Amino acid sequence: MCQKAGCWATVKKQNGELLRVRFKDHFLIPKNTRAGSIAYFHGEAYWDTISVELQKHFAEDSKKPEAQINKISSPKFELSFEADGVLVEDITFSRK
Repeated sequence: MCQKAGCWATVKKQNGELLRVRFKDHFLIPKNTRAGSIAYFHGEAYWDTISVELQKHFAEDSKKPEAQINKISSPKFELSFEADGVLVEDITFSRK
């Protein structure tokens, strides 16, 4: 996830698949949100064609290797989500 305003995050859905969430009006998930937290997003899901340029931008933000970025050569159609609000529930499990 990038830490700049107007960015995005990839979150794991309940079924284990990943979903890219883009943030409307430049808001972010709080930077101190820990891995394993549950997030409830409010917004709109939609199918979108992701251009080669935008895929490369996402890959660069994710710090993917340049060789992997250079392999991106065609647009892809994916489920996206534009969030206009988020509630983060921080969970901590303690096993004794």
